Amino acid sequence: MAMKSYEEIRSERIQENKKRMLQLNLSGLALDLKKSPKQSSHSQAKPKKTVQKTLPFVQVRRSARNSDKPAPVYRENVIDYGIGKATKRSARSKTTDSAGNFPIASEEEREIASDKAEALALSLDDDLPCFAKHMLHSHVNAGFWLGLPSDFCKKYLPKRDAQVTLVDEEGDAFETTYLAGKVGLSGGWVFIIKAKGASHSEESS
Repeated sequence: MAMKSYEEIRSERIQENKKRMLQLNLSGLALDLKKSPKQSSHSQAKPKKTVQKTLPFVQVRRSARNSDKPAPVYRENVIDYGIGKATKRSARSKTTDSAGNFPIASEEEREIASDKAEALALSLDDDLPCFAKHMLHSHVNAGFWLGLPSDFCKKYLPKRDAQVTLVDEEGDAFETTYLAGKVGLSGGWVFIIKAKGASHSEESS
């Protein structure tokens, strides 16, 4: 039996994702959110002005065991497709862990994860906003918290804490808690990581 090409496999996966999105009625849910009435400006209390204090920079103390090693980089790469889904990809993060405490995905594994996230984003309807987020050690090893892009949350997610459903590329659904004040996912995220067996190479879309 002839092997399928990458493009054929990718095309089949996109079609499968579209069918699952239709079955889960995600398009209808997005339209319902758009049609929901906005709160009157008169009913909203004026936010209190807060004064932020500028604190002096203090270098974090490191143990003698790691003092001769370079400091780890915690920079996150987020691709916000918004509506219309631009396909520009962000720069790659470092591929080595200076402390050697966690397994690091290879560049090939990261490329595969990015391609999957991009294919899934492009398979969604154009009126469904989405973003792709590269997973860090703190997301998949500690696994209790996933910060989300603040601009995306302000535009498309609830203004209050709420239960949200995450659906993976295979159509499996997972319940988790969205914290509006902290702009991220908390309760339930650790169980999603354990169920998926995610690694540092994964991307969330």
